[in-house]
Amino acid sequence: MTQQTATARQFGKLALFSVLMLLFMYYPTIERYKNKHVLNEGIAWKDMRVTGEITPEFSLRQSIRVEHTDLLPTEFHNPVCLDIQFANYANRKNTGRFRIVASTASASEERVIEARNIEDNEMELVCFHSISFREIFQQDSWVDIQGIDSPRGKSVTTVGSTTAGPPRAVINGRPSDLTLVYIASIRKDPELYQINSYVLIVFASLLMTAILLASRTMVALPASRK
Repeated sequence: MTQQTATARQFGKLALFSVLMLLFMYYPTIERYKNKHVLNEGIAWKDMRVTGEITPEFSLRQSIRVEHTDLLPTEFHNPVCLDIQFANYANRKNTGRFRIVASTASASEERVIEARNIEDNEMELVCFHSISFREIFQQDSWVDIQGIDSPRGKSVTTVGSTTAGPPRAVINGRPSDLTLVYIASIRKDPELYQINSYVLIVFASLLMTAILLASRTMVALPASRK
C-alpha cells in the first residue's frame, strides 16, 4: 500500500466519522425547523380535563382564528399545523379512527387518525397543506374533531382547558366551558434548508478532517528529521 493510498483511506475514515458526529449533533435541530409556532410565547393552559371519548356520536368544534402572531408577513403563505393535546386513558389499547377537519371561508381539509397511534398526554401534530396561515389570521376558521368507528371504551379523547381568553369549544352541539388545548404553527418548506444544512455538514467534516491530517503531518515532520 502506497503512502498516498493510506492517507486517502485515513482521510475517508475521518471524514465519515465527522459527518456522522455532526449529523448526530444537529439532526434534531434540522428536523425542528420544519415547524414554527404562530406565537413565540404560547397560552398558559390550566385546569385541563378530558372532553370525552371520540366515538361515532362525539363531535367537537373549536375556533382556530388567530388574532396576533410573531410570524413574518412573508411566512403567511405557509400551511397551517395544529399540535392537539390528546389522552388515551393511561395507555389503553384503543381501536378505530376519527377525523380532524380544518375549515375556513374558502377551504376545508380532513385528516383521518388511527386511535391506536395516539400517545397518552401527548401533542399530536396535524398539518393541513391546503390551508395557509393567511386564511386563519384574523379570519373565521375552525377545527372539527369527529368520531368515525371507535367503540366506547376503546377510543381516545382530546383535552380541554378553562384558561380565560380563548374561545370555548362546542362539544356534541352544545357550548362548553372548555377550550381545546392546541398549539398553532406553520409548516415551513424545509427542503432547501435541509439540503443546505447537509451540504454544510459535509463541507465542515471535510474541512475538519483536512485540518486534523495537516496538523498531524506538521507534528510528524520534526520527528522525521531527527
